[in-house]
This record gives sequence, structure tokens and C-alpha cells, in this order.
Amino acid sequence: MSCTEIDPQFLLPDEVWERAKHVIPAERPKPKGGRPRMENRQALNAIFYLLRTGCHWNNTSRLSLKQSWKSQK
Repeated sequence: MSCTEIDPQFLLPDEVWERAKHVIPAERPKPKGGRPRMENRQALNAIFYLLRTGCHWNNTSRLSLKQSWKSQK
């Protein structure tokens, strides 16, 4: 496993994703354009990874869990 991959134990299981994806609101249209939204499953993986490991959000950039730390400020 490279340093940019997440250990599978921290990924959201398919069964949980199937139940959760129906309650996530759809992306709203952006009349002025803007940055596209992160994939919902990728966002949930990032949230659960942070909750389980206590890792700081700024440290997740190596794990491809977020697009840019600047976009989160």
C-alpha cells in the first residue's frame, strides 16, 4: 500500500453507502460556475476516516480524500 492509499478498514462499506446515498442532497446548480463538488462517497470516506483516526483535515491531502485544503477554509 502506498502512502496515498487508504487502508480498506477505513473505507465506507458498500452496504452502508447504499443506505446513506439516498439521504445526501443532490448538488445544487451553480449559476456562476465554481468548483465541482467532491464525490459524495469520497466525502463520507474522508469524514469517517477523520473521525476514526483523529487525523487533522490538513493531513488528508496525501490520501486523496480532499481536493484542496484551501477550498475548506
